[in-house]
Amino acid sequence: MTDTKGVKEALSWFTAERFKSLQRKLTTARNTIQNDALSSQLKPLYSEEEIRTLNEAARILGSVKSKVEHAKEKKAREEAARDRHLDNCKRQRRALLSSALPRP
Repeated sequence: MTDTKGVKEALSWFTAERFKSLQRKLTTARNTIQNDALSSQLKPLYSEEEIRTLNEAARILGSVKSKVEHAKEKKAREEAARDRHLDNCKRQRRALLSSALPRP
């Protein structure tokens, strides 16, 4: 599952709003690692391997966030298209009903 399609399929039950929330959480986690855990004050506490691991974790979180962002955008477009289609169906239904049924 290395692409946006894979992310979207795995999370097909997510709405665009849930994708947005997940994206925010991933961004926060990545920024916490980069800005807080790897701050100059804390770096002396870590071994070189731990620093590499934290940097890799931040990179992975950023990569996943990017995939989630693309899936969110696609899902939002799909939801908007669905809403337009439903609105059009409702409009057609009202027009058919008003032309087929006489008003009292």
